[in-house]
Amino acid sequence: MKRILLLLIIPAIIIGLASCTNPAPVVGTPTNLEWTVGTNGIDLTLSWTAVDDVDGYIVITPAGDTVEPDTNTEYIFLDAIVGTYSVLAFASAEYGTSATLSNAPYEQTTAMTIYPLSSTSGGSGFDINALNGNAEIVSLADDTYKETFDFYLNDDSSFVSADDYTFTSGNGANITGFINNGTTEPTACTQYVSGSTYNNLESCVQDNYLMVYFLGSTVTPLDNYGIINLTAVTADNVVFTYKFQTLEGFRKF
Repeated sequence: MKRILLLLIIPAIIIGLASCTNPAPVVGTPTNLEWTVGTNGIDLTLSWTAVDDVDGYIVITPAGDTVEPDTNTEYIFLDAIVGTYSVLAFASAEYGTSATLSNAPYEQTTAMTIYPLSSTSGGSGFDINALNGNAEIVSLADDTYKETFDFYLNDDSSFVSADDYTFTSGNGANITGFINNGTTEPTACTQYVSGSTYNNLESCVQDNYLMVYFLGSTVTPLDNYGIINLTAVTADNVVFTYKFQTLEGFRKF
């Protein structure tokens, strides 16, 4: 009796093992997602590396909408919204794991304080890292920052482009422009037009928003946009928070 049961069980085991040797195909995940900014500063192209043996892709926008670029490995978003985008591949009824990429700006919510030229420390400047949006307030008494800082505060409570400041050993290299947008927070910066749209000097007014264009220098060109929220303005200092778009040329927030 035991031998009969064993003979019945063995074929079932063999069939089960055979079925495990042919699992359902696994759909790969898109890699190398990247942005290309349109010349108008508001359109974006999202692209990625092709996934083998798939029927197409699905892109999910920050609003939850979906688009299907078929087998194309890029999709153009006109007037692209800000946020995180997801891309996944599919083959028949199988869907792969999605990859994500954000175009959101860096946001500094902790207040920063900048001091005028007449302060005992020799005044201070705003020095930003364009790669990640982190910034610091630096002393203009130290010419270490003459090639990197972006703007400073003069004694009239105005932000001034770094290229207008004279160090003992040279001039500030970075060119920065400003536009006062009043008490309305902008969601997109005005397109930069050299010499007309942006000013290299802008008065600081409490509760106002400044649109900022970080042109950079001839040595290290930037082409980044930012928004400054002036939370307090006194004769002694200016307090503010800011947003900085690390995606070069993209003007939306």
